[in-house]
This record gives sequence, structure tokens and C-alpha cells, in this order.
Amino acid sequence: MLNLSIAMRSSYASLTLLLILLAISGPGFQSPTGPIITAPLPGAALQGLVSVTGTTALDGFSSAEVSYGYEGDQTGTWFLLQQSRAPVTDGVLATWDTTTISDGNYRLRLQVILGDGRVQEVILRGLRVRNYSIIET
Repeated sequence: MLNLSIAMRSSYASLTLLLILLAISGPGFQSPTGPIITAPLPGAALQGLVSVTGTTALDGFSSAEVSYGYEGDQTGTWFLLQQSRAPVTDGVLATWDTTTISDGNYRLRLQVILGDGRVQEVILRGLRVRNYSIIET
């Protein structure tokens, strides 16, 4: 029984290490399942010009779009920040000038349009634009 317990802990530790390595992989790591936004982070307070970084280099890439919307919006309205015809791996996808919008809570959407017409997207929530108000701690 003792050997089984040690083996299970060893397997758990190996799996944990693998997951950590995948999470912190440097440049060149590409998600096999969809686009990635690496910055800003969910819940971040944003001011001024914000670089939106990530990866759009998916198999079958045709184009990509970065858009933002109001966090509580139920209408499905998005405002285009950047369109691209070139895939990006671990790089800048768009620059968002947050000084042109009112302070509030927003979400960011990255869509990758594939050659066969399918769309893969990721939505980042809880972004707090705070150009004109105090950043809460």
C-alpha cells in the first residue's frame, strides 16, 4: 500500500510539472485549439495605450480581428481595434488607445477566421479602463 501511495504522488507531481511547463512556455508555444491573448490579463486596470499581445497562428489561418466591447453589453456590439491578414506568434496583435473611451469595464475579443470559413475566438473579460478615475486596489 505504501508503494502505491508513493507512485501516485510521483505521477501527480509529474503531471503538475508538465502542466506548469506548458503554462509558462516561452515564445513559439502555439495552442492547437485556438487563438491566445497573453496581455492584458483578465481583471487588469488599463490606462493610455495598451498593447494587446498573443497568438493567431493557427492551422488554416486566413485573417484575424481584435475588438472590444462593454462588459455588461447584451446586444453583441463590438468595436474593431485591428484586422490582420498575417498570422502572429507571441507578438503584438493590436494597440488599444483607451483614452478615447470612457472609464468602465470592458471585454476584449480575438477572432481568427480560418480558410474554410470557421471562426475561432477567445474573449478576455473584466478589463478595467481607468484613465480618468482612481484605480481601485
